[in-house]
Amino acid sequence: DEYSLMAEAEESHWWYLGLHDVLLQTLTNMDDGLTSGARVFDAGCGTGGSLAFLASRFDLSYLGGIDISPRAIEIAASKVPTADLRIGDICGSRAPPKDLDLVTCLDVVNIPGITKSLIGLRELVSAIRPGGLFVLNVPAYGWLYSEHDIAVHSIERYSLRETRRIMEELGLDIAVLTYRLCALFVPLVLLRLRSVLGPLPAQTDAQSDLHRKSSRGLNRLLFTILRIENRLISRGVRFPFGTSVYAVGRKG
Repeated sequence: DEYSLMAEAEESHWWYLGLHDVLLQTLTNMDDGLTSGARVFDAGCGTGGSLAFLASRFDLSYLGGIDISPRAIEIAASKVPTADLRIGDICGSRAPPKDLDLVTCLDVVNIPGITKSLIGLRELVSAIRPGGLFVLNVPAYGWLYSEHDIAVHSIERYSLRETRRIMEELGLDIAVLTYRLCALFVPLVLLRLRSVLGPLPAQTDAQSDLHRKSSRGLNRLLFTILRIENRLISRGVRFPFGTSVYAVGRKG
């Protein structure tokens, strides 16, 4: 059920639109960003929304991805038929292609946890060409762990300091490191507060935030707020708090 919701939401939900927009803003506005003919790989591609977005915005010579779920790969293949998609695990069960210009890992590390993910992340970084980019997005703050995290099988959330440590352990030069969704932080925390403070449901009963439907007008407003925030991030502004942490590292 969550995969079906994700597949639909990636094209219209304000959260996914905001994530894709921050990718676009940072990759197009940073020095030596993504160039024509780039080779791109999405580690934990889910139902393919980010792959489809990148393919629509950039001239790519290679587009690939892995996900542990055969169902997710099936949906992703329907969205991006030309992509090289494989069933695989970011914990390191399959070696990625070589000479990549960009590897993205968007809200994936938090599912198995960083301890299990590090070996696989090192393999991914080793596949990036010198000067290439690695993009990491993770949920913020362990104290915000809620029903949503249970529904998407997430076991960890991260601080800015912990995310910096991950990027440094991978040997990357940090180009961008900031919290995201800063302007929406208070309403999002309030929305989850009951789940954060109360007893958490069992895995089989948990529902993600995607089950909460927003009106078209509210969805547009929330995305507009994120677009403004993303533009500031691309211009060097770093936010002191938020519900996600966003990092871009460059391989030396």
